[in-house]
Amino acid sequence: LESASQNAETFKAMQAGTNTMKKIRTDVGIDAVDNVMDEIKEEMDMASEINNAIAQPVDPLLTDEDELLAELNELETADLEAELLKPAPTPISLPQVPASKLPALAKDEEDDLKKLEAELAGL
Repeated sequence: LESASQNAETFKAMQAGTNTMKKIRTDVGIDAVDNVMDEIKEEMDMASEINNAIAQPVDPLLTDEDELLAELNELETADLEAELLKPAPTPISLPQVPASKLPALAKDEEDDLKKLEAELAGL
């Protein structure tokens, strides 16, 4: 008897739920849901367009930093090439080479020089 009573209560609750869902569905309706979903999509599209418009540079002549650096490198290379292709400047006047032999080293200087050479060779 108790089980039958619980089944009857469950049935009444299910029927009340079904009636409430029918009322909500008729109040809202599939057309209303479709309209709301369309409006949400339109608003999202509009927000996307606004974001894209804001992302555009203010100055259309403004270029990417990488492009500017590449252009600067090209100009520097062209300047360097032009500098290297310039004719040589006037010759530098150097002193005359002595015509006589250098004086002979003293024995002590010669020994010191040999020791120094030996030390350097050992490194």
